[in-house]
This record gives sequence, structure tokens and C-alpha cells, in this order.
Amino acid sequence: MIWDGAVRTIYPQLSFSPVGQPTNGNPQSVDSGSDQIRLPPGGQLIQFEFTGLSFASPERTRFRYQLEGLDHGWVEADSRRVADYTHPPPGRYLFKVIGCNSDGIWNELGDSIEIIIEPQFWETLWFKTGVVALISVTCSGLVMVVLRRRHGLAMERLEHQRALEIERTRIARDLHDDLGVGLTEIGLLGDVAGNDPGLRPASQERLQEITDRARSLAASLDEIVWAINPANDTSQSLVDYFFPYAQKLLGSAGIRCRLEVVEPLPAGNLNAEDRHEFFHAYKEALNNVIRHSGATRVEICLASSNGNLMIRVRDNGRGFGGADDKGLRHGLVGMRERLTRLGGKCEVAGSPESGTTVTFIIPVDPGT
Repeated sequence: MIWDGAVRTIYPQLSFSPVGQPTNGNPQSVDSGSDQIRLPPGGQLIQFEFTGLSFASPERTRFRYQLEGLDHGWVEADSRRVADYTHPPPGRYLFKVIGCNSDGIWNELGDSIEIIIEPQFWETLWFKTGVVALISVTCSGLVMVVLRRRHGLAMERLEHQRALEIERTRIARDLHDDLGVGLTEIGLLGDVAGNDPGLRPASQERLQEITDRARSLAASLDEIVWAINPANDTSQSLVDYFFPYAQKLLGSAGIRCRLEVVEPLPAGNLNAEDRHEFFHAYKEALNNVIRHSGATRVEICLASSNGNLMIRVRDNGRGFGGADDKGLRHGLVGMRERLTRLGGKCEVAGSPESGTTVTFIIPVDPGT
């Protein structure tokens, strides 16, 4: 610094002590010619002591200091001669100090010294890099273990699913070949026996009841076989089964039927239980048309609706408000309950002018 017409040089002094040990209070002097000092790791306190000679009003001498790399600007020391830094992190710093004489003239040149604080081994770049690499390897290993575990579980599920499908196929085949064929034979034998002219009318009536019951059971069994057969788990199987069923049922009641498929149908499958429930709701809708609507024409549309499967049954009947609406509404409640169990919904709209429209919407699992 320059004041009182003389050049005065500030000689910084510092003291430090290792981590875990208190500072001994004995400063380590730094020669005026030194421009760098290297400190070992573990220091708790670095103390800079500085002074400047001023023979005129030394009490009015002021100082500013800054440790570049740690301080964000100059620190006003006023008349203090000490700067303390506790637990400075490892790194390279430059301590600078400037002074001002009693006339308010600052020595902008001041004095400085470079301080290098060595890091602990766990603070070194190679150690941090090694830790990051170890963590990365560990995480990668854990990810691999988790992925292998998930893959193993997925394979187990696939094997279990395949075993179930094989068993379902076997049951469907046995039901069709044994019970289905047997019930059909009973119906045929009943027809043959009923044609016997020597049979009494009462016996013919009972035999006809047996024949009709056998055919009804055969039809119900056919529905069960279709539902449990894994080959019918696709959306296309609904088209192949629902539409012919509607044509046969409505045709026997003298009702014309128009069928429509809007492609593409949603990708994914329906399991056996869902298809069985869905079919019963669909059958209830058709039976309601026959029993309650008085319709002469029915339109059935199967399409995709936001990734879900939709079937719409629309008739040209009298809609709601008829004398037998009580039975109709009971059927509507049953249909809604079935669709709710499937996670879908049943929407019904009708009026005397436009007939009745029943819309079934059922979610399709894309992962099955």
C-alpha cells in the first residue's frame, strides 16, 4: 500500500490445525517472497493476519480482504488485522488484502497469496469417480436382477396361461363331444319316438317336452363351450358367434335383422368369464326386443369405441311406455349389472317414435 509517502507491504500470516484438533493459536508465518502455500487436508481454521505501517494516525488505517473462490466480494475489515475461515473446502484460493491510510487513500495494489488446500482422499476426483462407477455398476446389477426376475415371472405367467388354455380346450372338446352330442341324440330319438302313431297323446306331449328340454340344454351347452374355448377369446369371435345367434333367434320370431361390423375392431382379447357375461347381456337385449318391443326390424352394429368394444342393438318398436314395461325394466337392470361387473357400461335410450337402442361398451385388455 502507498500512504505517508512510503511503500508498505502487507505480509499475510496464517495458522491451521488438522481436523479433530483445535488450533494451537500459533500462526505460521509466510515469507514476504512467497506467493503460494499448500496445506494438507483436514484443516479446521485458516487465519490470515495482515498489517500495514502508518506512522500518522495508525488507528485510522482500514483494510479490505477477499478470498477469491469463497468470498463473493470484498469484506470490510475496518481496523481489524485478522481474517478467519473455518472449514474451507479443498481447492485453490487467492487471498487478497488492500489498505487505506488516514487520508482515505486506498492502496489498490495491496498484497496477495495463493492457498492450495489438499482434499481428503474421499474428496478427490478419482475417489468420486470410483464411487459413481461403483454405484452405477451396483444399480445396473440390481436392474438386471429385477429385469431377470420380472422376465422369469412373465414366463411363469405365460406357461400358466398356456396350461390353462390347454385345459380349457380339452374341457370344451369333451363337453362338445360327450354331452353335446348326447343331448342332440336325445332330441333326435325323441322326434323319432314322437312319430309313433300308436303313442298315446299324453305320452307324446311328455316326450315332446323331453325333446325340447334336451335341445334347450344342447343350446346352453353350446354357449358354454363357445365361452370357455380359448380360440374364441378374440373380438372377431364375437362377430362370428353373436351375429348368427341373432339371425337365428330374431328370424324365428319373424323379425328382420340387419348386421354391421365397423372395422378395425379393438385389438386384444376377452377372457371366458367376460365373454360369458357379455353374451348373456346381449341375449337379454334380443329377448327384450322379441317380448316387449313389437319391432319388425333390428339393427345390430359391432365396432370400436375409444379402444373399447361396442355392440349396439337398435329396434323400430314402440320404445318405453308400454303396458309390460315392468318386465322390460327388470331386464334392463340385469343388463346394466352385468356390464358393471365387466367394468363396462350399458346405455339405453328409447321413445315411442324412435324405438329402443341398447348400447354395450366393454373394455378390452390389450395385454391379453
